[in-house]
Amino acid sequence: FGAIDTKPIADMLVALEQIGDLQVTSFHYPNAYPLEKYPERFGRVADFKDFLALRKHAKADDFFVITGSLYFISEIRRYWKKHIEKSVLLTH
Repeated sequence: FGAIDTKPIADMLVALEQIGDLQVTSFHYPNAYPLEKYPERFGRVADFKDFLALRKHAKADDFFVITGSLYFISEIRRYWKKHIEKSVLLTH
């Protein structure tokens, strides 16, 4: 989860933690919520690319959801299309 500081982040975190283990991160955007401001009860990922690398070690029944700001999702999507999409297609 990555968000911008103009949104109701506390409310979003409460809703998301009901679903399962929640990892938080920050991203390159002027209003991105800083990683150090997230509550300590959440796992922190300094770089979302490290989180995406976890898919290599995922079990068949693991389920990852990437969510947050549209700016965050846009950054993830650009990275995914450039660095991951082709490798996923080649390995499956």
